Amino acid sequence: MRSLAITALLLVAGGGYVLADVTVLPRPESSSEHPSRISTEKSVHDLAVANCVQMWDRGTHMTEQQWLRTCRRVQDRLKQLQTR
Repeated sequence: MRSLAITALLLVAGGGYVLADVTVLPRPESSSEHPSRISTEKSVHDLAVANCVQMWDRGTHMTEQQWLRTCRRVQDRLKQLQTR
């Protein structure tokens, strides 16, 4: 049952991130990243986490703080998958 809940959370939380209308900019050739790109990626990440947190309710098996940590962890993993 727990794995089903986690799978559902991953699908729902990641769904908004996948469907988000985000323009992907090409990587700069220099080793340093452009500050506006870092800012955009951070804001997309923060928005996805905020959307995930909004899905929490008192009927879940997690506290709100545990849910927030899970949302952040899932979004971090999704971000890592995109950068590879």
